[in-house]
Amino acid sequence: MEDDGSRQIGYIELLRTYPTFAKYFFANILSTTGTWFTTIALFVLAAEVSGLPELAVGL
Repeated sequence: MEDDGSRQIGYIELLRTYPTFAKYFFANILSTTGTWFTTIALFVLAAEVSGLPELAVGL
């Protein structure tokens, strides 16, 4: 196997080497988490407004 000088780097090294990518990476995690909380809140709201708790399971 020849060594062509390229190597794989891990996430930690990638985040340390490229701070702009690190900002994007963590902003994406935060955004995804917010979307998840919004989805859960909408399911709970739909169940409360409709008065049908099984609706939350069906969604």
